[in-house]
Amino acid sequence: MVTAFHTTGYNSGNLGIALLETFTGRSPAPAARDSLTTLLASLSAAHGLGPRAVGTFVNPVNGVTRRVNVISGHRDWLTTECPGAVLHDDLPALREDVAAVLSRS
Repeated sequence: MVTAFHTTGYNSGNLGIALLETFTGRSPAPAARDSLTTLLASLSAAHGLGPRAVGTFVNPVNGVTRRVNVISGHRDWLTTECPGAVLHDDLPALREDVAAVLSRS
């Protein structure tokens, strides 16, 4: 794995997933949303993370902490419009969809 630069100060031990679009005026295409749900369910299962959970992230390198939803948006970490208002407003439903996938597993 590579340490990216998507959440300054919180990059180590953190995973960023990108969907290509601004999502300020529309939702992701259904296929993109379905793929995101499947990916998040797989990652949640592999790492024992509850998709509805809120936790305290601790950067394993510098010890910086942040209380955040396990499935969160870029703007939950930094001052940015990303992932766009429409997609950010959909995060609660996305968490529920991921939980539903996990419950069927």
